[in-house]
Amino acid sequence: LDHVMLSEGGHHGPTVALGSPDDARPPYGAARGYFEHGDWKHAVSKLAIDAAHIVIVLDETPGVAWEVNALHRNNHIAKTLFMIKPGRVGGNGAALIRGALSAYGLAAPEGLSTAFGFYIRAGRVELLATPNPAPYAYVVAIRQFFRRNA
Repeated sequence: LDHVMLSEGGHHGPTVALGSPDDARPPYGAARGYFEHGDWKHAVSKLAIDAAHIVIVLDETPGVAWEVNALHRNNHIAKTLFMIKPGRVGGNGAALIRGALSAYGLAAPEGLSTAFGFYIRAGRVELLATPNPAPYAYVVAIRQFFRRNA
């Protein structure tokens, strides 16, 4: 997803992310900022405020759970695209989407078994789904999200 975000997001401004403190060196993709363990939450909040668009890859980690809740607390849902890594589409991915939607008090729509992402538009869940998401499915989804939220 980093490669897709770098090529697609670059048309809309700089593509940035937070780096993991466990990275030996920054991976290819978005420009990454590295912060001490206590400072990353402030960095995420600042980046979210300044961002035109936000793309978050859902995961089970406490950090991602905090980010999902922070995006909700700070009313950034309209500019957020929630994605699932390709290998997680299906059971685990559906659970991640269901969890993110519940953080916003939203019911999960039908079709989660093939969902690889979603965004909220006019209070409705716009589910991105295909049985076997190839890389181009992510490109189309990101382009669609950026165009609808321009």
